[in-house]
Amino acid sequence: VPDITQANLQDPLSSEIYDKNLNLIATVGAEKREYVSINDIPKNITDAVLSTEDSRFQSHIGIDPIRLIKAALVNIRSNSAQQGASTITQQVVNSLLTSDKSLQRKIQEAYLSLKLENRYSKDDILEMYMNKIYYSDGQYGIKTAAKYFYNKELNQLTLPQIALLT
Repeated sequence: VPDITQANLQDPLSSEIYDKNLNLIATVGAEKREYVSINDIPKNITDAVLSTEDSRFQSHIGIDPIRLIKAALVNIRSNSAQQGASTITQQVVNSLLTSDKSLQRKIQEAYLSLKLENRYSKDDILEMYMNKIYYSDGQYGIKTAAKYFYNKELNQLTLPQIALLT
């Protein structure tokens, strides 16, 4: 099981190239990502993310037993994997693991999620998540997505734009 360290959890940022007048002329890197602190993300955005991704985020311990049971029942009834049960915390630790769908990997994911919740605050975990989200076309993180899709800062997004991003 990989260790929970700041170095393991931190995603690469894009490199920016400026001209001699400090004008941005290019952003390079496989992943386009501009980091944003949780303190700089408007509450309506974090509320929307929590509402759609993990409504019990503030109260669970990294895994959500209620969500696990619900997903299991839905999947058993449909005889297929139609619903997942990953919390925001689990989605953060997934970057440390392989994409294997084995029971061993799911146990590692649960263990690392509990460890992450023990080591970091809910705000820290939500900040990690908000900067990890993949949107499309190499764009990662909510701030990068707002600029890419709407050419706006986070505090300039309208409610419909927030809804589309979350």
